[in-house]
Amino acid sequence: FFSSRRRHTRYWRDWSSDVCSSDLEFKNRREGIWNTYKNLLEGVNGIEFLEKEKDGKPMWHLFPILVNQHKRDSIVKRFLDEGVKVQTNYIPAYWHPAFNRKNYPIGLCPNSEEFYGREISLPIHYSLKDEEIEYVVKVLKKGLISTD
Repeated sequence: FFSSRRRHTRYWRDWSSDVCSSDLEFKNRREGIWNTYKNLLEGVNGIEFLEKEKDGKPMWHLFPILVNQHKRDSIVKRFLDEGVKVQTNYIPAYWHPAFNRKNYPIGLCPNSEEFYGREISLPIHYSLKDEEIEYVVKVLKKGLISTD
């Protein structure tokens, strides 16, 4: 009993140490990507950022930006035409198909609807290279200009 328990504990400790160090590397890379986007897009007209809390330490899985809601779909189309997969997230819950039968009125949560209409999430996966980030920014800037 004791020897197998010690062996299990040792393996668990080794495994958890490996996982934690790779998680930290993963988190650091995503934070680096987030910072690169932020630096490259700072001062670009037509974009707003979500700010992290002063002492926050998020595990970035998205890089959401806000654009003019009348331009969002054409910007998303530009991305897709240029081979960049972006997403729109944060659909108001009551717009989800599961709630269609409830007939919730449009305008029920105007802030949520406005946010959804303006949000685009840029790619932020771990293996994204710096030159790919620069390409995403270039496509975004072209999309913003062509919709003016």
